[in-house]
Amino acid sequence: MIRRPAYTPRVISTDAEASALPGDRLEAPAETPPQPVPDASSRLVGRTFASLRHRDFRIFYVGQLISVTGTWMQQVALGWFVLDLTGSAFLLGVTSAMRSLPILLFSFVGGIAADRFDRKRIILVANSVALVLTAILAWITAAGRVDMAAILVLAFALGVTNAFEMPTRQAYVVELVGRRDLMNAIALNSLLFNSARVIGPAIAGVLIAAFGPAAAFAVNALSFIPVIIGLLIIHPPVVVRAVGRARTAFTEAMSYVRRETRVGGLLLLLAANTIFASGYLVLGPAIAVDLGQGPEGLGLLLSATGIGAIAAGLLLASNGDRRGRAASLVVAGLVMAACLVGVAASGSFALTLLLLGGTGWGMVTFNATSNTLIQTIVPDSLRGRMMSLYTIVMLGLVPVGSLLMGAIADVAGVSAALALGAIAWGSIVVVAFAISPRLRAL
Repeated sequence: MIRRPAYTPRVISTDAEASALPGDRLEAPAETPPQPVPDASSRLVGRTFASLRHRDFRIFYVGQLISVTGTWMQQVALGWFVLDLTGSAFLLGVTSAMRSLPILLFSFVGGIAADRFDRKRIILVANSVALVLTAILAWITAAGRVDMAAILVLAFALGVTNAFEMPTRQAYVVELVGRRDLMNAIALNSLLFNSARVIGPAIAGVLIAAFGPAAAFAVNALSFIPVIIGLLIIHPPVVVRAVGRARTAFTEAMSYVRRETRVGGLLLLLAANTIFASGYLVLGPAIAVDLGQGPEGLGLLLSATGIGAIAAGLLLASNGDRRGRAASLVVAGLVMAACLVGVAASGSFALTLLLLGGTGWGMVTFNATSNTLIQTIVPDSLRGRMMSLYTIVMLGLVPVGSLLMGAIADVAGVSAALALGAIAWGSIVVVAFAISPRLRAL
């Protein structure tokens, strides 16, 4: 007996992607009675959360919000645990590097997979494996069997799952919302990530103080379950993409980046941001200690960054298809640099909270705007590979930044590391837009 599937998947070919992706199709509206004209506030809310009208994206979004909150909890707990275990800012950087090194090594393979295979299935498998690895970390920590070697191995293994999941998830969004709502969905994803940045560290600080880091690791393991359930119940259209040869996938992607200098320029700027301007994330526990704070204070510092990031995400989501983003990129980059110099010079916990809020605003405005521009420019047949390059420069280069910031902090102090990185980042932003007419025309 042949059983019919519970649903019939809608198949979309990328040959007609501009008109056939969800949210792009023009259909004759059914006759409905006149509706009241919404007021300005209702229109603003509708525009800000436009992509959430898609059922599958709503389910996916809620699951991601829970999971990313757990991930931030684990990041705070792991950093605090390593610093408490070793007392070394350098080993704090090494741990971050081990978590990010697989992204540098394997993300492009993940991007090729995202362009050739079912993106939903890749995300499902990656999250299932991450659940198991995180549960192991929670168990060995609670049992007192953890040491630096185990932490580094598990951090590397989790990085491998991220190398496949992150570029695939970035590329998958367009299948859930279509091109028309893609820019809004990217802004809301930034809002999600940074809402979790506020909630996760605050919860982690309380959990670490009350029950130890193993509790935060356990909660993160549970947070993968809503994502897995959500993926099992959503049924977006199946997108049929032209499949090229795997052995030419890299040369095709590099050839495209060389031709499309706007994408190449944005990727280089994002790489500089990761190397020089992300030290506050890597050195967060050391910043908290220098300010006389414990784990609760660390959670508040990271939450302050998240509050500024949330403000940026809401502003970007509500602005819709606004043109002329070059000025926004320059302003965001320079605000981030100035705030980080302020953090380096500040000896006040309250002032540091305020400055990290500005840092969060600049970071999300720059990164989300760059993501939106890249996804708007690239064709869907290259989307997975371009998002893998985006993931590499955003996260895969963290080992470079982590080791650099950790080494400078060990020699010259945390403040010197933050200040030098911020000055380098601000200078690169100014020079890049001064010498590139195509970047200025974005």
